[in-house]
Amino acid sequence: MAIWNEPKSDYVGSDHVTPDIFNELAENEKYLKETQATKITTAQVKDAVMPNTQASTRVNLVASETLSISLGKVRKWFADLKALAFKDVITESDISGNISGSKISGAVAEATLATSATKLATARNIGLSGVTATAQSFNGSAAVTIPITAIPASLLTGTVALDSTGNAATTDKLKTARNIGLSGVTATAVAFDGSGDIAIVITGIPATLLTGTASIPTSGNAGSATKLATARTIGVSGVTGTAQSFNGTANIVIPITAVPATLLTGTIAAARLPIATTSAVGGVKGGGNVAIATDGTMSATLAGSGITVTARSGLGNNTNLDSVLNYISNVFLGTQTVTKIKAGTFDTTA
Repeated sequence: MAIWNEPKSDYVGSDHVTPDIFNELAENEKYLKETQATKITTAQVKDAVMPNTQASTRVNLVASETLSISLGKVRKWFADLKALAFKDVITESDISGNISGSKISGAVAEATLATSATKLATARNIGLSGVTATAQSFNGSAAVTIPITAIPASLLTGTVALDSTGNAATTDKLKTARNIGLSGVTATAVAFDGSGDIAIVITGIPATLLTGTASIPTSGNAGSATKLATARTIGVSGVTGTAQSFNGTANIVIPITAVPATLLTGTIAAARLPIATTSAVGGVKGGGNVAIATDGTMSATLAGSGITVTARSGLGNNTNLDSVLNYISNVFLGTQTVTKIKAGTFDTTA
Protein backbone atom coordinates (compact mmCIF):
# COMPACT_ATOMS: atom_id res chain seq x y z
CA MET A 1 0.00 0.00 0.00
CA ALA A 2 1.24 3.45 -0.86
CA ILE A 3 2.40 5.84 1.83
CA TRP A 4 1.50 9.48 1.93
CA ASN A 5 4.46 11.83 1.75
CA GLU A 6 3.84 15.36 2.78
CA PRO A 7 4.73 17.60 -0.23
CA LYS A 8 7.36 20.24 0.23
CA SER A 9 6.36 23.85 -0.05
CA ASP A 10 9.68 25.61 0.25
CA TYR A 11 10.90 25.26 -3.37
CA VAL A 12 12.86 28.15 -4.95
CA GLY A 13 13.76 28.97 -8.52
CA SER A 14 17.28 27.61 -8.28
CA ASP A 15 16.10 24.13 -7.28
CA HIS A 16 16.34 21.44 -9.91
CA VAL A 17 13.63 18.95 -10.76
CA THR A 18 14.87 15.57 -9.72
CA PRO A 19 13.38 12.12 -10.13
CA ASP A 20 12.64 12.00 -6.38
CA ILE A 21 10.14 14.80 -6.75
CA PHE A 22 8.24 12.89 -9.35
CA ASN A 23 8.40 9.73 -7.34
CA GLU A 24 6.86 11.45 -4.28
CA LEU A 25 4.08 12.90 -6.39
CA ALA A 26 3.35 9.55 -7.92
CA GLU A 27 3.34 7.88 -4.51
CA ASN A 28 0.94 10.44 -3.12
CA GLU A 29 -1.38 10.07 -6.08
CA LYS A 30 -1.37 6.33 -5.61
CA TYR A 31 -2.15 6.77 -1.93
CA LEU A 32 -5.07 8.97 -2.71
CA LYS A 33 -6.51 6.50 -5.11
CA GLU A 34 -6.17 3.62 -2.66
CA THR A 35 -7.78 5.44 0.27
CA GLN A 36 -10.48 7.21 -1.66
CA ALA A 37 -12.98 4.39 -0.99
CA THR A 38 -12.46 4.52 2.76
CA LYS A 39 -12.72 8.29 3.23
CA ILE A 40 -16.05 10.04 4.04
CA THR A 41 -17.18 13.33 2.77
CA THR A 42 -18.32 16.36 4.78
CA ALA A 43 -21.90 15.62 3.83
CA GLN A 44 -21.47 12.09 5.08
CA VAL A 45 -20.14 13.40 8.41
CA LYS A 46 -23.15 15.69 8.83
CA ASP A 47 -25.59 12.84 8.31
CA ALA A 48 -23.63 10.19 10.20
CA VAL A 49 -25.30 8.30 13.09
CA MET A 50 -23.12 7.68 16.16
CA PRO A 51 -24.42 4.90 18.48
CA ASN A 52 -23.74 5.72 22.17
CA THR A 53 -24.86 4.83 25.71
CA GLN A 54 -25.70 7.51 28.35
CA ALA A 55 -23.14 7.63 31.12
CA SER A 56 -24.30 6.52 34.60
CA THR A 57 -22.74 9.54 36.37
CA ARG A 58 -21.79 13.06 35.45
CA VAL A 59 -18.08 13.09 34.52
CA ASN A 60 -16.03 15.50 32.43
CA LEU A 61 -14.69 14.92 28.91
CA VAL A 62 -11.04 13.91 28.55
CA ALA A 63 -8.42 14.85 25.94
CA SER A 64 -8.56 11.60 24.00
CA GLU A 65 -11.61 9.35 23.91
CA THR A 66 -13.99 7.96 21.34
CA LEU A 67 -16.80 10.05 20.02
CA SER A 68 -19.46 7.62 21.32
CA ILE A 69 -18.14 7.85 24.89
CA SER A 70 -18.04 11.64 24.70
CA LEU A 71 -21.60 11.73 23.47
CA GLY A 72 -22.68 9.40 26.35
CA LYS A 73 -21.16 11.82 28.89
CA VAL A 74 -22.88 14.78 27.25
CA ARG A 75 -26.20 12.96 27.32
CA LYS A 76 -25.90 12.40 31.12
CA TRP A 77 -25.20 16.07 31.78
CA PHE A 78 -28.20 17.20 29.75
CA ALA A 79 -30.47 14.55 31.29
CA ASP A 80 -29.72 15.85 34.81
CA LEU A 81 -30.38 19.46 33.92
CA LYS A 82 -33.81 20.81 34.94
CA ALA A 83 -35.87 23.64 33.56
CA LEU A 84 -34.23 26.13 35.94
CA ALA A 85 -30.89 25.68 34.10
CA PHE A 86 -32.32 27.13 30.92
CA LYS A 87 -33.77 30.33 32.50
CA ASP A 88 -32.16 33.69 32.03
CA VAL A 89 -33.75 35.11 35.24
CA ILE A 90 -34.72 33.15 38.37
CA THR A 91 -37.72 34.46 40.36
CA GLU A 92 -39.15 33.58 43.80
CA SER A 93 -41.71 31.28 42.20
CA ASP A 94 -38.84 29.12 40.90
CA ILE A 95 -37.51 28.47 44.45
CA SER A 96 -39.28 26.42 47.13
CA GLY A 97 -38.02 25.95 50.66
CA ASN A 98 -34.85 27.41 52.11
CA ILE A 99 -31.44 27.29 50.48
CA SER A 100 -28.62 26.63 52.94
CA GLY A 101 -25.57 28.82 52.52
CA SER A 102 -23.37 25.70 52.51
CA LYS A 103 -25.08 24.60 49.29
CA ILE A 104 -23.98 27.72 47.40
CA SER A 105 -20.54 27.43 45.80
CA GLY A 106 -18.76 28.10 42.57
CA ALA A 107 -19.63 31.40 40.95
CA VAL A 108 -20.99 32.76 44.26
CA ALA A 109 -18.24 32.19 46.77
CA GLU A 110 -20.17 33.53 49.76
CA ALA A 111 -23.91 33.89 50.40
CA THR A 112 -25.09 37.35 51.35
CA LEU A 113 -28.21 38.36 53.25
CA ALA A 114 -31.20 39.43 51.21
CA THR A 115 -32.33 43.01 51.64
CA SER A 116 -35.89 41.75 52.29
CA ALA A 117 -37.77 38.47 52.80
CA THR A 118 -41.31 37.23 53.46
CA LYS A 119 -40.36 34.82 56.25
CA LEU A 120 -37.53 34.35 58.74
CA ALA A 121 -35.64 31.08 58.56
CA THR A 122 -35.91 30.84 62.39
CA ALA A 123 -38.91 32.27 64.23
CA ARG A 124 -38.04 34.67 67.06
CA ASN A 125 -39.91 35.48 70.29
CA ILE A 126 -40.74 39.15 70.75
CA GLY A 127 -41.54 40.26 74.30
CA LEU A 128 -41.62 43.39 76.45
CA SER A 129 -39.74 44.24 79.62
CA GLY A 130 -40.83 46.49 82.45
CA VAL A 131 -44.47 45.47 82.08
CA THR A 132 -46.42 42.25 82.39
CA ALA A 133 -46.89 40.88 78.86
CA THR A 134 -46.88 37.58 76.99
CA ALA A 135 -44.10 37.16 74.40
CA GLN A 136 -45.19 36.15 70.90
CA SER A 137 -43.45 34.00 68.27
CA PHE A 138 -42.70 35.97 65.07
CA ASN A 139 -41.35 34.67 61.74
CA GLY A 140 -42.39 37.56 59.54
CA SER A 141 -45.18 35.71 57.73
CA ALA A 142 -47.91 37.52 59.69
CA ALA A 143 -48.32 40.40 62.12
CA VAL A 144 -48.34 39.68 65.86
CA THR A 145 -49.87 41.51 68.82
CA ILE A 146 -48.25 41.37 72.26
CA PRO A 147 -50.94 41.42 74.99
CA ILE A 148 -50.01 43.69 77.94
CA THR A 149 -51.86 42.73 81.13
CA ALA A 150 -50.28 45.08 83.66
CA ILE A 151 -48.25 48.31 83.66
CA PRO A 152 -46.50 49.55 86.85
CA ALA A 153 -47.84 52.91 87.99
CA SER A 154 -44.26 54.17 88.12
CA LEU A 155 -44.11 54.04 84.30
CA LEU A 156 -47.07 56.35 83.84
CA THR A 157 -46.25 59.93 82.89
CA GLY A 158 -48.32 62.97 82.10
CA THR A 159 -51.96 63.47 83.06
CA VAL A 160 -54.79 61.06 82.36
CA ALA A 161 -58.12 62.68 81.51
CA LEU A 162 -60.92 60.92 83.38
CA ASP A 163 -64.58 61.41 82.53
CA SER A 164 -66.45 61.27 85.84
CA THR A 165 -69.84 61.93 84.27
CA GLY A 166 -70.18 59.07 81.85
CA ASN A 167 -70.14 55.33 82.29
CA ALA A 168 -67.07 53.12 82.25
CA ALA A 169 -66.96 50.36 79.67
CA THR A 170 -66.53 47.84 82.49
CA THR A 171 -66.49 48.00 86.31
CA ASP A 172 -66.44 45.80 89.40
CA LYS A 173 -69.47 47.45 90.99
CA LEU A 174 -72.54 49.38 89.88
CA LYS A 175 -72.94 52.91 91.20
CA THR A 176 -76.60 52.16 91.95
CA ALA A 177 -77.62 48.64 92.93
CA ARG A 178 -80.49 47.22 90.90
CA ASN A 179 -83.14 44.76 91.98
CA ILE A 180 -83.29 41.64 89.87
CA GLY A 181 -86.53 39.72 90.08
CA LEU A 182 -88.53 37.16 88.16
CA SER A 183 -92.02 37.44 86.71
CA GLY A 184 -94.53 34.67 86.25
CA VAL A 185 -93.34 32.81 89.35
CA THR A 186 -93.28 33.51 93.06
CA ALA A 187 -89.80 34.78 93.92
CA THR A 188 -88.11 37.46 96.00
CA ALA A 189 -86.18 40.11 94.07
CA VAL A 190 -82.53 40.54 95.13
CA ALA A 191 -80.43 43.72 94.99
CA PHE A 192 -77.44 43.38 92.68
CA ASP A 193 -74.50 45.82 92.33
CA GLY A 194 -72.01 43.50 90.63
CA SER A 195 -69.71 43.07 93.63
CA GLY A 196 -70.80 39.48 94.22
CA ASP A 197 -73.01 36.68 92.97
CA ILE A 198 -76.67 36.56 93.91
CA ALA A 199 -79.26 33.82 94.00
CA ILE A 200 -82.97 34.45 93.48
CA VAL A 201 -85.07 32.09 95.58
CA ILE A 202 -88.14 30.77 93.77
CA THR A 203 -90.86 29.65 96.20
CA GLY A 204 -93.64 28.88 93.75
CA ILE A 205 -94.12 28.01 90.08
CA PRO A 206 -97.61 27.96 88.53
CA ALA A 207 -98.49 24.58 87.10
CA THR A 208 -99.41 26.31 83.82
CA LEU A 209 -95.72 27.10 83.26
CA LEU A 210 -94.65 23.47 83.42
CA THR A 211 -93.99 21.82 80.08
CA GLY A 212 -92.89 18.40 79.04
CA THR A 213 -93.09 15.28 81.15
CA ALA A 214 -91.54 14.97 84.60
CA SER A 215 -90.05 11.66 85.62
CA ILE A 216 -91.39 10.80 89.09
CA PRO A 217 -89.98 7.68 90.76
CA THR A 218 -92.58 5.33 92.24
CA SER A 219 -90.13 3.68 94.59
CA GLY A 220 -87.93 5.02 97.37
CA ASN A 221 -88.74 7.93 99.66
CA ALA A 222 -89.91 11.41 98.75
CA GLY A 223 -88.09 14.42 100.14
CA SER A 224 -91.31 15.35 101.98
CA ALA A 225 -94.95 14.15 102.13
CA THR A 226 -98.28 14.94 103.84
CA LYS A 227 -98.86 11.35 104.99
CA LEU A 228 -96.70 8.40 105.97
CA ALA A 229 -97.08 5.29 103.85
CA THR A 230 -97.23 3.27 107.11
CA ALA A 231 -98.73 4.76 110.30
CA ARG A 232 -96.45 4.58 113.33
CA THR A 233 -97.36 4.19 117.03
CA ILE A 234 -95.87 6.85 119.31
CA GLY A 235 -95.80 6.21 123.04
CA VAL A 236 -93.87 7.26 126.18
CA SER A 237 -91.84 5.30 128.73
CA GLY A 238 -91.22 5.87 132.42
CA VAL A 239 -94.78 7.13 133.01
CA THR A 240 -98.23 5.68 132.52
CA GLY A 241 -99.62 6.80 129.15
CA THR A 242 -101.60 5.55 126.17
CA ALA A 243 -99.67 5.21 122.86
CA GLN A 244 -101.27 6.85 119.80
CA SER A 245 -101.21 5.98 116.09
CA PHE A 246 -99.57 8.69 113.90
CA ASN A 247 -99.46 8.93 110.07
CA GLY A 248 -98.66 12.62 109.70
CA THR A 249 -102.11 13.81 108.58
CA ALA A 250 -103.00 15.33 111.99
CA ASN A 251 -101.50 16.15 115.37
CA ILE A 252 -101.82 13.65 118.22
CA VAL A 253 -101.87 13.97 122.04
CA ILE A 254 -100.60 11.16 124.26
CA PRO A 255 -102.63 11.09 127.52
CA ILE A 256 -100.44 10.53 130.63
CA THR A 257 -102.41 9.18 133.61
CA ALA A 258 -99.67 8.70 136.20
CA VAL A 259 -96.15 9.95 136.91
CA PRO A 260 -93.90 8.22 139.51
CA ALA A 261 -92.98 10.50 142.43
CA THR A 262 -89.31 9.66 141.77
CA LEU A 263 -89.50 11.65 138.52
CA LEU A 264 -90.72 14.83 140.28
CA THR A 265 -88.16 17.56 140.91
CA GLY A 266 -88.37 21.14 142.17
CA THR A 267 -91.25 22.76 144.16
CA ILE A 268 -94.99 22.35 143.54
CA ALA A 269 -97.02 25.56 143.81
CA ALA A 270 -99.65 25.51 146.59
CA ALA A 271 -102.42 26.16 144.07
CA ARG A 272 -101.67 22.76 142.47
CA LEU A 273 -102.04 20.78 145.77
CA PRO A 274 -105.49 19.17 146.32
CA ILE A 275 -107.33 19.66 149.61
CA ALA A 276 -107.10 16.60 151.84
CA THR A 277 -110.31 14.65 152.41
CA THR A 278 -109.00 12.58 155.33
CA SER A 279 -106.61 13.07 158.24
CA ALA A 280 -103.09 11.90 157.59
CA VAL A 281 -99.62 12.58 158.84
CA GLY A 282 -98.52 15.86 157.31
CA GLY A 283 -102.05 16.52 155.88
CA VAL A 284 -104.67 19.07 156.97
CA LYS A 285 -108.39 18.39 156.82
CA GLY A 286 -110.93 21.11 156.84
CA GLY A 287 -114.31 20.85 158.57
CA GLY A 288 -116.21 22.09 161.58
CA ASN A 289 -115.10 25.60 162.40
CA VAL A 290 -112.02 25.33 160.10
CA ALA A 291 -112.34 26.10 156.38
CA ILE A 292 -109.61 25.72 153.70
CA ALA A 293 -110.02 27.58 150.41
CA THR A 294 -108.81 26.23 147.05
CA ASP A 295 -105.88 28.68 147.10
CA GLY A 296 -104.70 27.20 150.43
CA THR A 297 -106.06 29.97 152.67
CA MET A 298 -107.40 28.63 156.01
CA SER A 299 -109.94 30.34 158.25
CA ALA A 300 -111.45 29.31 161.60
CA THR A 301 -114.60 30.36 163.43
CA LEU A 302 -114.77 30.03 167.21
CA ALA A 303 -118.14 30.40 168.98
CA GLY A 304 -119.44 29.72 172.49
CA SER A 305 -117.56 29.44 175.71
CA GLY A 306 -115.30 26.92 177.33
CA ILE A 307 -112.86 26.63 174.38
CA THR A 308 -109.79 25.00 175.73
CA VAL A 309 -106.34 25.20 174.18
CA THR A 310 -103.95 22.58 175.47
CA ALA A 311 -100.35 23.61 175.67
CA ARG A 312 -97.87 21.73 173.41
CA SER A 313 -94.19 21.52 173.94
CA GLY A 314 -92.38 24.35 172.19
CA LEU A 315 -95.35 26.75 171.78
CA GLY A 316 -94.97 30.34 172.86
CA ASN A 317 -97.01 32.11 175.51
CA ASN A 318 -100.04 33.75 173.83
CA THR A 319 -102.46 35.53 176.16
CA ASN A 320 -105.34 36.39 173.83
CA LEU A 321 -107.48 34.61 171.21
CA ASP A 322 -106.27 36.70 168.28
CA SER A 323 -102.70 35.65 168.91
CA VAL A 324 -103.73 32.00 169.07
CA LEU A 325 -105.65 32.20 165.80
CA ASN A 326 -102.76 33.97 164.11
CA TYR A 327 -100.45 31.27 165.31
CA ILE A 328 -102.69 28.51 163.98
CA SER A 329 -102.99 30.24 160.62
CA ASN A 330 -99.29 30.88 160.33
CA VAL A 331 -98.39 27.32 161.26
CA PHE A 332 -100.73 25.90 158.62
CA LEU A 333 -99.46 28.34 155.97
CA GLY A 334 -95.82 27.77 156.92
CA THR A 335 -94.98 31.47 157.33
CA GLN A 336 -94.17 31.63 161.03
CA THR A 337 -92.31 29.59 163.63
CA VAL A 338 -93.83 29.64 167.17
CA THR A 339 -92.01 28.14 170.12
CA LYS A 340 -94.77 27.85 172.74
CA ILE A 341 -98.48 28.48 173.58
CA LYS A 342 -99.75 28.56 177.12
CA ALA A 343 -102.56 26.24 178.23
CA GLY A 344 -105.77 27.98 179.14
CA THR A 345 -109.45 28.47 178.52
CA PHE A 346 -110.77 31.20 176.22
CA ASP A 347 -114.31 32.43 176.26
CA THR A 348 -115.36 33.92 172.90
CA THR A 349 -118.53 35.39 174.34
CA ALA A 350 -116.74 37.75 176.68
